[in-house]
Amino acid sequence: MSLRIQLRLASVLQSLAEGEQKTEVIRQVLAEQSSFEPYAAFCRLDLGKKGFILASDIQEFFQDNNLYVSHKEAIKLINELTTSLDRRLSYSNFAEAILPHEDRRLKQLANFRESYYLQDGEPLPYEAEWALARVLEQEIKNIRKTDGLKQSLQDLFDFNKLECFNCIDKKRLGYIDIQSIDEFMIQCNMTLNEDQLVALFRKIGSKSNITYSQFAEIITLNDFPSYKVKEYIPQQSINKSYSNYSNQKQNYLNSTFYTPSKSSKKKFEDELKDQQYYNYLQRSASLERLKNSMKYSRSQRYQSPLRYSSQSKRVNVQSRLQYNTDKQYKQHLFSSQLKCQQSPLKQHEEEQLVKALKQQVLIDKDVEELKNQIALRSDFKIEDAFRIIDQKGNGYVSKLEFEVALNDIGIFPTKNELYLFFQRYDKDNDGLLQYSDFNDLITPANSEYAYLFKRREPLYCDPENGLFNFSVETRRLFQKLMNKILQSEVEAELIRQQLNRRPFFSIQNAFQAIDSLDSGFITLQDFKQILNEYGIFATRDDLNNLVKRYDKNEDSKVTYREFVKELLPKSPVKYAQY
Repeated sequence: MSLRIQLRLASVLQSLAEGEQKTEVIRQVLAEQSSFEPYAAFCRLDLGKKGFILASDIQEFFQDNNLYVSHKEAIKLINELTTSLDRRLSYSNFAEAILPHEDRRLKQLANFRESYYLQDGEPLPYEAEWALARVLEQEIKNIRKTDGLKQSLQDLFDFNKLECFNCIDKKRLGYIDIQSIDEFMIQCNMTLNEDQLVALFRKIGSKSNITYSQFAEIITLNDFPSYKVKEYIPQQSINKSYSNYSNQKQNYLNSTFYTPSKSSKKKFEDELKDQQYYNYLQRSASLERLKNSMKYSRSQRYQSPLRYSSQSKRVNVQSRLQYNTDKQYKQHLFSSQLKCQQSPLKQHEEEQLVKALKQQVLIDKDVEELKNQIALRSDFKIEDAFRIIDQKGNGYVSKLEFEVALNDIGIFPTKNELYLFFQRYDKDNDGLLQYSDFNDLITPANSEYAYLFKRREPLYCDPENGLFNFSVETRRLFQKLMNKILQSEVEAELIRQQLNRRPFFSIQNAFQAIDSLDSGFITLQDFKQILNEYGIFATRDDLNNLVKRYDKNEDSKVTYREFVKELLPKSPVKYAQY
């Protein structure tokens, strides 16, 4: 086969890989939008509530977003996204096309958001509408670019699909694997990285091997009459139609994902973090087996694109006692006949309360600064750090295992430091530190720094090497951070004990002093106001961290029960006053 054909064929494959990679980035941006829910997005395009999307629906959506797509291009898009031949895009195919493939956490998070009803033709919330339009626009751009390259390939007089296939399948396996594509692209000086190779195979719709029919279809420009499919609009009420949509969505979720029990959003996010770590463990184990194999080679590394297990999960069902503390406090407020305009705390006691809040702000500020610093270390990933602590690869560690692991990396906490540490970070009080717990304590509160962790690929390090998996500076920062986290809990306990030693200090009065509006809960603004009154001006990040310390269920409101829980001493060890 001529060099000219090989170069044009390589250009087609490169365009397919790069296009899919760009689309995947935008899919993740779409899934990150809190107002995006895939079934609502499907209903947005499904004009007439037919239960499927036609090319005319896509054209209408593009027009509403000031974009242009021809009817022929819209049909091509549907043909690429659907598995049927009727040019109708079902919900399952639509969801697969717009949801992330590489970030399973984001995919699950988007799928389990609560759906909402849209009138026919009603746009999505702005952020979701904009991001969805970008995904479909990128798909159209990919079609336009690759169609031009396919046309230039087919225009060559000596073009032959079978010869193109055999040119890549040099081993005559009867199929094309990742190694074959990789070697062919290198030969044409158009090297694809591993992510692009995975994207190419995902675009073609194959897990590991490309058959001749798949190959022929993906490199061939298919022109067809742009006639419209006859539209069948079911005669049913809007409510019935929406009910059917909901059932269809649920069937799709049940067939694709494990559906957790109904729980709080925070609990579900923790399960996703643990799921992500289990995937990390499985991937790490796979890499270890490859390293130990006598036949480990480049070909083995490219046998299949990265795949993640979807069934490792942690079922965490808790039975929690319900206390009447908040109810009793609200009753106390209601029964009070006289609301004093001045603080319920005596002047000196309120000064001590504000001093304690300031100290808590400074404690958390120091910890956050170290978190931000380690987030900038390119060789540090939270999964890798927890794997060093989780020597058995269980996804959790006991208090004893945690202590031993810390000792191994040069950190020697006292029994009381460990006790206080688990009191705060063991959220379900089962005596185990889950990966999700560890993730929360290491991840910076600042979203920009947290994003650095999210986008970084793990190293799949050997846990037996401990911190030597990281650079010297990263090791130093991690040790410093863990020591600071342990010490900060002791410092916070000292603040609690000092307040509770004061004979005239009352936690109930302290709560009322901060809750100036008698709303029954404390917000960020309440903390800010009382600090400002004493000349303390904390940043918004500092105030967010202060709220986070008290707000156990993360609803941005500190109830009386949460306030009491944070300010009551936890340790049996009595600390001396300053």
